[in-house]
Amino acid sequence: MPTCRSKRSLASIRATEAREVTHEGKRSPALRGTTLEGEDVLVYPGDVPARLPTADFWQQQGFDFPGFRPMQSTSEALDHIRMDAAIDWLIGDKLT
Repeated sequence: MPTCRSKRSLASIRATEAREVTHEGKRSPALRGTTLEGEDVLVYPGDVPARLPTADFWQQQGFDFPGFRPMQSTSEALDHIRMDAAIDWLIGDKLT
């Protein structure tokens, strides 16, 4: 069985798009998407901390991100992030 030695992310269907918002004169990153319930939302994902938080942080932090529907596509294929690489890794040897 082959082993994966790559340190890349595997794959995902693209469900959000990166945006930028301005609030009180400050520009911040945001994600735009459609929730599983069908509501269009703009979400601020938060700041990346300068250093790794302690274990207590992860237990007390109230992360509550919605699930998102796949983005609507004008073509038949869904927009994706590295899905081609995942399929190649899983079954590429069978196709050559």
